Amino acid sequence: MLQGEQDIYANTPNWFYYWRKGGVVSDLETYDFRFATSTPQGHEVRYGRFEPPSGLYVGPLAGSPQTVNHTFQNKYYNTKLTTGENGINDSLIFPAQNYWNVPRQPDDAILIPKDYGEPHAVAIVPGDDGILYTQPWPDDQRIQIDGVWVITTGADGILNISDWAKDPRDRYMKYVYDGREVEMGLGRGRPGTIAIAPGIDGWLDLYWYPGGDDQVMEDANNLQDLRLNHSYVASWDALEVCAITCVHELEHKRHHDDRTAAQQAHPGMIVDLDDDTVITINEGEDHYFLNCYIRDTYDVASELGNPDYSYYGDSEFLCRMSEMNYSDPNGLVTEGKIGPQQDWSKGGRQWRKY
Repeated sequence: MLQGEQDIYANTPNWFYYWRKGGVVSDLETYDFRFATSTPQGHEVRYGRFEPPSGLYVGPLAGSPQTVNHTFQNKYYNTKLTTGENGINDSLIFPAQNYWNVPRQPDDAILIPKDYGEPHAVAIVPGDDGILYTQPWPDDQRIQIDGVWVITTGADGILNISDWAKDPRDRYMKYVYDGREVEMGLGRGRPGTIAIAPGIDGWLDLYWYPGGDDQVMEDANNLQDLRLNHSYVASWDALEVCAITCVHELEHKRHHDDRTAAQQAHPGMIVDLDDDTVITINEGEDHYFLNCYIRDTYDVASELGNPDYSYYGDSEFLCRMSEMNYSDPNGLVTEGKIGPQQDWSKGGRQWRKY
C-alpha cells in the first residue's frame, strides 16, 4: 500500500479495499468514495451518503446483499386534501409569485380556509329524549334539520361551545373517519372534509407538505396510472449493492451541483421552490410528475419509514429510480460499472476455497 493510501484504507473492510483498489467497482476510486460509519459532520452512514459540497461515502451495508419491494405512488397529482381527525384545515397552498423557471402557478381551489372547518357542520345532537338543551355560543348555531334541533359549528366550521356549556343530556355528533367513529368536541370541526382541491393543471400545490393532521385523498384511478406509480423492486448481490450505492449518491451530488450552478447563474432568484435540492425546472410532467411545490411528491418518507425523507423526498425518489434504471454496465464507460472478474475479495465472485 502506498503511503498516501493509508488514510483511505485504514480500518476499512476487506471488500472496500479490493473493490476500490482493484477497480471492481470503478466509481469508488473515480469519484473518491471513502468508507465511513459516520461523516465528519456526524451523520450516520449505512449504505452511502453524500455530504455537500463534495464528500462521498459508502458504509458497512454497501457490501451486503439487499432486496427491496416497494411501490412509490404520486400523492399530489389528481388528489385532494381533506381535514384530519381535528376537522380543521391546517394547510396552505404555495403563494403565487414569479419565480425562476416555474412551469406553472398555483391554482388550487381553497374550499375551506386555513384554520377553519366545514361551515355549519352538525356538532351537538339531542340525547335519548330527542330534546336539545344546549344553547349555541358564540357563533355556533341552533338550527332544525328534518324536524330535529341541533347545534352546528357556524360559519367558522369549529365548535366553540366548551364542555361546561354543553348540557350533559345532549351528545356530541359522531362522524366516521378513517374507518372508525370520531366524536366532535371543543375546538374541532368535521373530519375528512375536502379542504383544498387541485385546479385545472391537476396538481395539489400545498406549501411543501400537508399541515397538522390533514390527509391527502387519492383518486381510485391513480392506481392504474403508470405515470404516477413506480416500482422499486429488486434483489441485488453485495457487489451490485455497492455499485448502485455509488449511483445513488452520485445522483444526490448531481442534484446539489445543478442547484448550486443555477443559483450562481441566477443570483437572488429562488431556483428550488420546495427546497428539496431538485431544481424547479426539473420537476413537472416530463419528470415523473414531480410537484415543484411539494418536497416529497411520492411520500418516500412513509413508504421507506424514514421521516428525514420528508425534507428531500423528491431527490431521494430520483435516486431510488436511478437504482432501478441501473443494469450491470460491464464493459460500458458509465457510472455503476463493475468488474466481477476482478473480484478477489473474501466471499467475492472470484473467491475460491481450497
